[in-house]
Amino acid sequence: MLGASRAQALPLQRLHVTSFALSSNAARVPLEQPFYVIVTLHVTENVAELPNITLPDFFGVEELGDERHTNSGAGGTDYREVLTLVAHQSGTIHFTRASLAAIDARDGKPKRFLSNELNVTVTGGVASARATVAGLRGALVSSALVALAFGLAIVALFGLRRPLLQAPPAPPVARPVDVPPAPPESPQERLRRALDALRTARSRPSALLVRRELWATIGAREGETLADALEHPGAALAGMHAALRAAERAAFINDAYLQTAIDELLDTMERTRT
Repeated sequence: MLGASRAQALPLQRLHVTSFALSSNAARVPLEQPFYVIVTLHVTENVAELPNITLPDFFGVEELGDERHTNSGAGGTDYREVLTLVAHQSGTIHFTRASLAAIDARDGKPKRFLSNELNVTVTGGVASARATVAGLRGALVSSALVALAFGLAIVALFGLRRPLLQAPPAPPVARPVDVPPAPPESPQERLRRALDALRTARSRPSALLVRRELWATIGAREGETLADALEHPGAALAGMHAALRAAERAAFINDAYLQTAIDELLDTMERTRT
């Protein structure tokens, strides 16, 4: 569970809060596959950091890491935090509201600003496969019982007329075969899938997913910086340095240049693949 404030008894900042949102890169995510929950906040003041943010509470997922960025400019300060999560069981995950404790600059009163709540549905996995097998087994057993009852009725009917007639053997009950688990995707397959998602949804969460999967293909760990990734042996492949740098720009560049950075990333990955 997450949700504890990162700092205790810090003085409240005097802020104009204009937006505060909680979102994810997808409303439905696959079991055992990383996904992202993003906290975004905008204030009109220029501040170096926003220490009094409390993350949402949630259960049933594992946190793989988070990345925080605070950018100040002429229009104020933008805060973005990306939580990387993975779910180990299917179902609906409920995220409570993120909050910010601050002095409301409009009236000078201390307040707690709240984001929206968020639900993410986790699909697939062993539970679904077992449910499918169980349903198949039940259907086959029911069919076998119906066939057996019909056969007994025929035997009883003919037995009244011909006492020496032997009853036919009961039909065998078919046993379903367990469904084997699907083989795990390779890092290259996950990267191709992430690139397809970026072409379809040209957004920052999609760019962050490409960056994560690109890091994984060269053996870099979650949370390592670009400088760390460039030192991995896998980064020595032709064109990989350019791809890593393009992924870093698309993941963290200002929103005004995001689409241009995504174009550069897709072009670089296409050249690297060829």
